[in-house]
Amino acid sequence: MKKLAIALSVLGLWVGIASAADLEPRYTKAPPGPASYNWTGCYVGGHGGAGSMHDSFSNLNSSIGALGGGQLGCNYQIGMLVLGIEGEGWWSGIRADDNFSQASFGDTFTGRNRSDYDVAARFGLAFDKALIYGKAGWVGGRFDFSLVENRPVIETGNATLNGLLVGLGLEYAISAPWTVKFEYDHLAFSPKTIAFACLNCAPFAESVSASKDIFKLGFNYNFYK
Repeated sequence: MKKLAIALSVLGLWVGIASAADLEPRYTKAPPGPASYNWTGCYVGGHGGAGSMHDSFSNLNSSIGALGGGQLGCNYQIGMLVLGIEGEGWWSGIRADDNFSQASFGDTFTGRNRSDYDVAARFGLAFDKALIYGKAGWVGGRFDFSLVENRPVIETGNATLNGLLVGLGLEYAISAPWTVKFEYDHLAFSPKTIAFACLNCAPFAESVSASKDIFKLGFNYNFYK
């Protein structure tokens, strides 16, 4: 009987220890948080906007015009740093005018930007779904120039000008493949001598240059998301 009592005591002690162990809090590893957005991949998109220009032919006044086009590019993310290359093309309705009148005659100088296209490097910092970036590269633009006098004399010329584009932008991922962006660009076109045809006067050549400031709102679709 004594041995039985000892065995029962040991068994009771063991049951008590096991029960206490079951009451102790158990710790589990927390599930991993959501993964950060990754900007690596190639994309295609569209944009629209408006801007103004100044050219050496019309020289003075600038009016706001609309623009619209598309873009294609690729990004590669290293930590927070995002590097990329992008090509764009867009139609433009931006123009500049200068009207001069005096007594018996008047002149109207007009510069029209018909279209632009560029290839630029992009570089930025990613904050999860937000990307702040800058860009710089080559830009080409198609321009028409004209002078109409009331004598009458009409001078016309057109050219493709080359230059430098620099810009700043903010892009945000609204879903896995889709992003929206807002961008400002300054375009500086180098001087180029172009031939002018002239009604009621002799043909001539003149050096022209231009600059533009544009704002664009656009979207991109990333193929790798």
